[in-house]
Amino acid sequence: MKAEAVPDLDALMATVADAARDRAWGTDDPLYGPEGKEAVRSFEARMAVFWPMDDEGLVLGEETYTAGDGFADIAGRKLARADLELA
Repeated sequence: MKAEAVPDLDALMATVADAARDRAWGTDDPLYGPEGKEAVRSFEARMAVFWPMDDEGLVLGEETYTAGDGFADIAGRKLARADLELA
């Protein structure tokens, strides 16, 4: 978790096995099911993950953006605070 919070992809990947795989249930699209350490690294590098917090700093949930490059054109997609609040 520390490597994810920093973020430090190299430190994160040091904790991942060579035979690693990620799974997104409900799809057989290989984009969402990388196999092998390098494929998982590429997947993690393009994923944008957000953890909304409450006023006490506790995690309210997890939001991930994995369809393509989660950071592409991010400067043009600024969010308002209301976009980040749970409905």
